[in-house]
Amino acid sequence: VRGFRVELGEVEEVVAGCEGVAHAVVSVRAGRLLAWVVPGPGAGEELTERVRERAVGLLPDYMVPSVVTVLEGALPLTPNGKLDHTALPAPRARQADTTRREPANEVERALCEMFADILGVPDVGVDDSFFALGGQSLLAVRLLSRIRATLGAEVDMHAVFEAPTPAGLAGRCDGPAGTRPPLTRRPRSEQAPLSPSQLRFWFQGQLQEGTGGTDTRVITTALRLSGEPDVPALRAALRDVVHRHESLRTVLPVTDGVAHQQVLEAGDVAAIEVESVSVDELDAHIAALAATGFDLSREAPLRAKLLAVGPMEHVLVVAVHHIAFDGWSAAPFVQDLASAYAARARDAAPEWAELPVQYRDFTLWQDELLHADGLEKRQLDFWRETLRDLPEEPALPRDRPRPAVASGRAGSVRLRIPPEQCAALEGLARECGCSLFMVLHAVVAGVLSRVGG
Repeated sequence: VRGFRVELGEVEEVVAGCEGVAHAVVSVRAGRLLAWVVPGPGAGEELTERVRERAVGLLPDYMVPSVVTVLEGALPLTPNGKLDHTALPAPRARQADTTRREPANEVERALCEMFADILGVPDVGVDDSFFALGGQSLLAVRLLSRIRATLGAEVDMHAVFEAPTPAGLAGRCDGPAGTRPPLTRRPRSEQAPLSPSQLRFWFQGQLQEGTGGTDTRVITTALRLSGEPDVPALRAALRDVVHRHESLRTVLPVTDGVAHQQVLEAGDVAAIEVESVSVDELDAHIAALAATGFDLSREAPLRAKLLAVGPMEHVLVVAVHHIAFDGWSAAPFVQDLASAYAARARDAAPEWAELPVQYRDFTLWQDELLHADGLEKRQLDFWRETLRDLPEEPALPRDRPRPAVASGRAGSVRLRIPPEQCAALEGLARECGCSLFMVLHAVVAGVLSRVGG
């Protein structure tokens, strides 16, 4: 879900442990984590809120169900007595409400439809909150793009947090989108520079290489395949996906000291390797692939390996450099790969429409905007002045010497925040009109600033 591995059983255990829940089931639909509960003794009217509060307090944010649906009666079963996932109702935006307001105009109606489509719920009212329905910052970006394309209005992220309902955002959609040129496909003969985001990754990679380190900012997706895989079809499917998405086959060569984008042919990307491993070795092999860096100047930012755990059990591991992939990218990537694999297994090509634009088209479009009216210079001048007194290295307390050469190794420490503290943090987020992530990010930034000078 959003690029994270989620153990549905663990989520179900937390949901089922909530007071007033007799039975619970958790599933993924359209890339969203959803929960259904059968109420038991002591359920009360606030059952969905209690379930969500418990999940927030005991689970990482990516494992918290977007929507909790209360079922009337028992869980649906098949004739064999197993859970019938297909019979679980689609999540509703809210319970039936006789006082619910209808859209007052076409803008509110359009926004309700956008909310429903992006959040994957069938029905949204004008007073329903985008974030209460399971929205998060990445989905909010899609919402802003849809508003611009559909309504021709320029709305920023701050407005979504200040007025997260269709009724609230409708009042922010009066302003025109301005005179920005449309984002269109450019001739492939036109050389594309690096985008600011690519330039940041490229520069950090140069620093790591200069100190003898490797650029290991890699996002890994592991897919478990049951049964005997069709390896030729799987290899062809991955080539299809790489051909469809140019960013997965883009290298960054340097000419006269300036890096630029160069799109390779899909066949130039390394094919899937197959290797037999034991169950005990599986995690180590996945970690090794994730720790292997990329030379972005000549190597496509994607590699894949099919790990054979047994004759009928395989794990496909895909490692992509962060310059071409993020948490949101995982869902469409897996969907495209599954679609292409199903087609290639039938000796057919996937039937999908060509993407209207690629990342290099966006880069050229963004470059023109940044250089128009001196926008880039004004932004650079602002940040240079803002960060002028920043220390070159934060004076953080250390428990061991800093290595002379960056190793790229890192670790993680998990901790559980008590439910009452989680509730207080969520309350603060609502009061400030921001997300829980923003509050926690501000806490980390404040601590780093205090201890690091």
